[in-house]
Amino acid sequence: MMRSAGGEEESTSVFIQKEPCPACGSKDNLARYSDGHAHCFGCEHYEPADDAAAQPRKARPRMSEDLIERGEYKAIRGVSEETCRRFDYSSGTLSGKPCHIAGFKDLAGNTVAQHIRLKGKEFPWIGDKDSATLFGQHVSREATSKVIITEGEIDAMSVWEIISAGRNSRWGVMSIKSGAKGAKHDLAAQLATLNKADEVILMFDNDEPGIEAAQVCARLFKSGKCKIATLPLKDANDMLRAGRAAEVIDAIFGAKEFKPEGIVKLSDIRQEILTEITTGMSWWHKGLTKATYGRQFGELDALGAGTGVGKTDFLLQQIEHDLVTLKLKVGAIF
Repeated sequence: MMRSAGGEEESTSVFIQKEPCPACGSKDNLARYSDGHAHCFGCEHYEPADDAAAQPRKARPRMSEDLIERGEYKAIRGVSEETCRRFDYSSGTLSGKPCHIAGFKDLAGNTVAQHIRLKGKEFPWIGDKDSATLFGQHVSREATSKVIITEGEIDAMSVWEIISAGRNSRWGVMSIKSGAKGAKHDLAAQLATLNKADEVILMFDNDEPGIEAAQVCARLFKSGKCKIATLPLKDANDMLRAGRAAEVIDAIFGAKEFKPEGIVKLSDIRQEILTEITTGMSWWHKGLTKATYGRQFGELDALGAGTGVGKTDFLLQQIEHDLVTLKLKVGAIF
């Protein structure tokens, strides 16, 4: 180790290899260095150097002094004042401009960052966004049954507004921090908490970025853990304001388990399995027809044998059978 001009320790170690991260479960986000220390670029997990195991890592500054004063809690876009207060979502001003202020907490429940919503498409961050958990994660800390994750803060509060009428205290609702593009990074950083729930339900926006992000994020979870809910309107807040709350509940219970394309369960093809097999076109040899249930259109049959065993004779007999007995057209390339 050496010291920089500012007096802080600066590592002279070099990168060795990528490894799986024990915190977020990523396959290769953990970088291991020659002095033994490691850093995960997905969830910020850190392991100290071999000679510094007993030395605590310098904490990242919280920058809480940069946070603006909370505004007034009041009903917003169909979401009640009580829900806004629970999630720490207030209405205030920033530099004289009216805005919404979404409070983001760290793992200890302290407000460390604020996501500001100004009129139009301005969404600046104040404070230490990297130390913040998902929006609403502090509200749903004890959720053990279902965790519903939305793409935006107001959508999360909208879902809570719909399910909070005593439906199930074991349900949790939260929102990612960085929109569809940053969804995977946000969820990877909180996998340890999310995996405690029986089900994780992604209820992202019903648009192309949201649909794609849900497919990407679902791969973070082990098989059977994650489901994807689909709404008829763009997002949960649109559903709430349109008076279609019951359909949001339906979407939660009707969420589809994520399965990579091409992979099916036996239950998915049960009917096909139980369908009685029909015999297709015959081979020239009756025993072969019985053993294989004949030949079906769309199938490819391959014949292999050693030199001089009789492959050509077999094919010639089959050609004769197809032409004479079955009256089929045959193409042969030798």
